[in-house]
Amino acid sequence: MNALVRKALFAWDSQSLSPLAQHLHQQGWHLVQQPLTSLKPQAWPAVGILELRTTEQLEKLEPFLGQLKRGHYLAITDNSAMRCKSMQHLVANGFRDYFTWPCNLTHLHNTLGHALGMSALCHTSVCAEQPLLLGQSAQMEQVRQRLRRFAQSDLPVLLQGESGTGKECAARMIHQASSRHREPFIAVNCAAIPDSLFVAELFGHEKGAYTGATQARRGRVHDAANGTLFLDEIGDMDASSQTTLLRFLESGHYSPLGSNREYHSPARIICASNRPLAEDVDRGRFRLDLYHRINVLCQSLPPLREHRDDIPELANALLSQLPGQHPLNEDAINALKGHDFPGNVRELRNCLWRAAVLSHNGRLDPAHLGLAAPLSTPAACCTLREFREQQEKLHLQHCLQTCCGDVQQAAQILGISRSSLYRKLDKYQLPARH
Repeated sequence: MNALVRKALFAWDSQSLSPLAQHLHQQGWHLVQQPLTSLKPQAWPAVGILELRTTEQLEKLEPFLGQLKRGHYLAITDNSAMRCKSMQHLVANGFRDYFTWPCNLTHLHNTLGHALGMSALCHTSVCAEQPLLLGQSAQMEQVRQRLRRFAQSDLPVLLQGESGTGKECAARMIHQASSRHREPFIAVNCAAIPDSLFVAELFGHEKGAYTGATQARRGRVHDAANGTLFLDEIGDMDASSQTTLLRFLESGHYSPLGSNREYHSPARIICASNRPLAEDVDRGRFRLDLYHRINVLCQSLPPLREHRDDIPELANALLSQLPGQHPLNEDAINALKGHDFPGNVRELRNCLWRAAVLSHNGRLDPAHLGLAAPLSTPAACCTLREFREQQEKLHLQHCLQTCCGDVQQAAQILGISRSSLYRKLDKYQLPARH
């Protein structure tokens, strides 16, 4: 841990800062005194001190602004340099604090130590906040073991499973357990990107590349840097976007929209889909070569109904994210374990959080959960078609109740399009919030 070895980046051009370097060395700091261009991003210490006095230094730092923002860095400059608007903007947006030289060495040393402490604290906090895959069942333990093994490699990963099974949680677990854990984790929902904007969103664009592009913008691939790029719902991309993505995955090179310049991305790629991609390949909906490119390491996430014994642990973990105490009685736990949860953990979370709001004394009873009644037994005169329609209507009602009438969210849980859901709602005369 950096907090133990007290390592810091110390970059300067003049000899005037030599007393500062000597002082920090005497205080137990290990100083990395190398040009920024010679340091790989993953080798950057969590904290550092950079000298800023000339406009030429601003140009040299421009490629490293993203790295600066991810760390806790201090700037050393002088009063004349701080009169420059560009310098003011750089210091304000890329550094945690700044000092004008000469300054009090003890004060600077204490500030650097505080920055290191905050860096360690922030890293711990981020790790704690990320939802890892819970559950003591054999299925979930096997999943976690495989993901930890995946983390030791930089090969592409494909995560498959129903909506709400925790595919992004699995991707974050791989990232956190890998050597890239201090680098960015960038999640991209491919289903939410219009086909016409896929290239611009992923790779960025130049000013004037399309109508409305009033300024240049870096893409999500650039944001990922040396970290992990998570492409969620990759099966929902159109054919053109699939071709573009394949070209990038094969070479690691890309060009922003409207640019002739080519860049290289060292990011690790993790993809996810709630669609059966192998079946989509057979139907011609998904490129075979792209499927083989992303399906090097593959893991399926089991639906919640296949490991019901994990529901109490998951429920308590989700409720712990809310203020106050919200204990579940035995009847409520049995009700949760008896429900299929087609929306999986996401539906479980919504159900519990809604129940926590509706409960009066903090204790959650089955009545607060709002779960649909168990499937009824068909009457003797009921045809198979009539029974299916009865159960479909009940399930739609429950799903809409869980989503508070939100059709888009309900469609995602059900695994159908919004137009298909609207047709079913019209068929059964069920209300919905548009």
